[in-house]
Amino acid sequence: MGVEVITQILLTPKILLEESRCSIMLHQTPIERNCDLLNFFTTMSQKVSYLKNRVESLSIPAAKKADIKTKIVLLQEQVRKAQKQIAEENKRKAVKLTTDRAELAASNGKAFCISRVDVGLDVVAVREAVMKVMEQKELSVMVFSTDEATNKAVVCAGVPEKGDKGKLDVSEWLSNALGPLKGRCGKGKNGLATGQETLVLLLDVGPSMHHVLREIEKVCSMLAEKKMIYSKYDEVGIVLFGAKDTDNELTKEVGGYKHVMVLKSIKVVDGDIVEALQQLPKGTTDGDCIR
Repeated sequence: MGVEVITQILLTPKILLEESRCSIMLHQTPIERNCDLLNFFTTMSQKVSYLKNRVESLSIPAAKKADIKTKIVLLQEQVRKAQKQIAEENKRKAVKLTTDRAELAASNGKAFCISRVDVGLDVVAVREAVMKVMEQKELSVMVFSTDEATNKAVVCAGVPEKGDKGKLDVSEWLSNALGPLKGRCGKGKNGLATGQETLVLLLDVGPSMHHVLREIEKVCSMLAEKKMIYSKYDEVGIVLFGAKDTDNELTKEVGGYKHVMVLKSIKVVDGDIVEALQQLPKGTTDGDCIR
């Protein structure tokens, strides 16, 4: 990519972003728009970072290089602003929907709720919904969100604080969520009060995400119904599973987690990934710990 091409791209950053936004807005539903816009701006951010690195290696006059770098900074600011707006909207939607589900569950005398939200693979929004509702309603909460385009889903579960009587173990709950996928989750300590968190990548080999999630909700509801929940227990677990290869870029979307498992060394595909994951010892951290 030469300097002329880079300059052409950076001369009209607002037009570039607006055209992409308009295309998504015209052809998709509101839910699809938000998810795809977030994916678009994430990709755009990566491309802008590439441009920034590419410019540094160009042999051009210093003044022209400085001008291009200034335009890159402006484009980065626009992308970050758009990402922040979408992320805030995702959190608002996830919290509201999960709160409504929790209130309905409480009115029916249940000590837990399972909620489906439409925020794509926005792990932060899903986690926010679990934490807010768990804190405000003192219920055990499990939240799902899917991305049909990539055949991935995010699952986050939280169980209120320990009590003297029976409780629902968050790891057991998550293991049940992974049952239909023949997957497993490990554990990792983190800085959330006395809690624990897990992030694992797994493959969905089912023909339909909706079918798989319905089965997950069913087994998780059955387990929760058997348990007695009386008080708050600040434990949180997260599972992320999908069909695409992952890398460290994915962990940047996770937020403040101190222990993230990235199974990046597994290069097999489809059913072989599930089989490989099943062979891993519980708690394997084949990846990097974020500090």
